Amino acid sequence: QDGRSALHWAAGSGQKETCRLLCDKGGKELLQLQAEDGWTALFWAAGAGLDEECRAMVEVGGRDVLLLSAKDGGSCLHRAAWRKSEELCRLMVSVGGAELVRKQTVRDRRSCLHVAAEAGMVELCKEMIAVGGKELLQMQDGDGNTVLHWAAAHANLELCQLCVARGGMELLMMPGKDHWSCLHHAAFAGAGPICNWLASQGGRALLALVDKRGQTAVQVARANPDLASGGINKALHDLLDLALQYGLERA
Repeated sequence: QDGRSALHWAAGSGQKETCRLLCDKGGKELLQLQAEDGWTALFWAAGAGLDEECRAMVEVGGRDVLLLSAKDGGSCLHRAAWRKSEELCRLMVSVGGAELVRKQTVRDRRSCLHVAAEAGMVELCKEMIAVGGKELLQMQDGDGNTVLHWAAAHANLELCQLCVARGGMELLMMPGKDHWSCLHHAAFAGAGPICNWLASQGGRALLALVDKRGQTAVQVARANPDLASGGINKALHDLLDLALQYGLERA
C-alpha cells in the first residue's frame, strides 16, 4: 500500500525484531525502496525513535540510503533531529557527510541544521557545521533566515558564537526576512548580551544595517511594545550607548 514495503510497516509500528530480521534478509536493496512519498524504512524508524534499528540500517545501507530524499525534500537526518536522537544524528552526519547535512525541505526550506538548532542540540550543530561549512551556515529557511538569525532571536549565545566563528563577517551581515539582520532579531527580543556580542563582532557596519522599512536594530527594538516605557534602556543599555557613539542614535 502506498508503495510501502513490509520493512516500512515494521519500522512505522515499532516492531524492532521484525525490522532487524527484514533488514538482515533484504539488505541494501530493501533499504533503498521508497514509498510514494519518497520515504524509506529508515525515515519511519528514525521518526519512531528506533535508534538501534536505525544504526543497523545505516550500517547495511550506508551513504546511499542516507542520501535518499523524500518528495518534500526532507531526509532521514531531519527526522532523527526532530526526534532529538543526538547519537543517531552524529552517526548519520559522519556517514552522510556534507551532502546530507545540506539537504533542505521543499516547502519551508529548513536544513538539518535548522532542525538541530531548534531542538537545542548545540554539540550536534557544531559537528554539522564542521562537515557542511559556510554553505550550510548560509542556507536560509522559507522566511529567509539562517541559523544565526534563529539563534539571535532565541538568545542562544553559544550557537551565535559557533556560527560566526565559521561563517565570519559575511554571515554576520546576511539579511533575513524583511532584511532583518541577526542584530535586528536580538534587539527586538531584548537580548542584551546577544546584542552586545554581535555588535562587538560587527561594529558600526552591523549597527547601521537597516531593514526594508529603513530601520536599524535599535529602532526596531524601540517599536517592540514589550520593551516600551524605558524597558529598552535597561535591556539594551550598552547597545544604545554604542549606537550613540557611532552617531546612529540621538541622545
